[in-house]
Amino acid sequence: MEQQRYNKTKFRMYEWKETSEEDAQNIAFELVERLFSEMANQSVKLDSNEYGICDMPYLYSERRLDSVIMPALSKICNGLVHDEVSAERHNNSRKAARKKSQGRYDYWCIYKDYSFVIEVKQSFDGYIRNKTVKKATNELWKEMIIQLKTVKDDMKYYIEKTKKIIRLGIMFVTSYTDKPPCKENLLQFNERIPKISSLYFDGLGTNIQIPRPDMMMLWQIPDKIALKKHHIYRGTFPGLWAIVKVFDPMEHQGATK
Repeated sequence: MEQQRYNKTKFRMYEWKETSEEDAQNIAFELVERLFSEMANQSVKLDSNEYGICDMPYLYSERRLDSVIMPALSKICNGLVHDEVSAERHNNSRKAARKKSQGRYDYWCIYKDYSFVIEVKQSFDGYIRNKTVKKATNELWKEMIIQLKTVKDDMKYYIEKTKKIIRLGIMFVTSYTDKPPCKENLLQFNERIPKISSLYFDGLGTNIQIPRPDMMMLWQIPDKIALKKHHIYRGTFPGLWAIVKVFDPMEHQGATK
């Protein structure tokens, strides 16, 4: 595992390249990096002294994350984005029309002439954990991978004129401790970042059917936000992870050369 970047905005990115099409994967990595950064920008707006709120979307469910994911994707992809998409969308095959797929995924977008099919999951993990990834987090990773594999057959009929289709899984994990917010808890999280990233990489995906992540990003929540007591949830929430799986690009009906 190699730490690739660390800048003053407190983003860290880790990469493991395993795909046979590196250029396409780099574009996928770039999309995730821009998405994650813009999600952070959108989230920080919800810490408002003017309106007396500090209500971060990563403290709730996957559905609440949509409030920052959709604006971010729309900005990055120039509006070429949909959410809650059925797998047979754009499918003009008569055979497929007779046998409709029941598959769905969270987002579809076009970025740099590639179609992206994106599935999102969210989990919470205590950052004091030493040995294994929380079972619920592991199960969500498996579920996400299986969902993206299930919709593969429908993708080949898509008619948009893009180079290829890339299936992209992103699991967001909110790091937390039940202890009240204080500087010591933030320092403890900072010290454990290398250990946490290793646990996720080693603990998520253990075989060919459920592969390991390809990339991981961390947003260290600004101290002024992480140190605030939330009006609903007790505890300290110092970091948000984006753990990513990029499937090899695949041909589709509308593919351009």
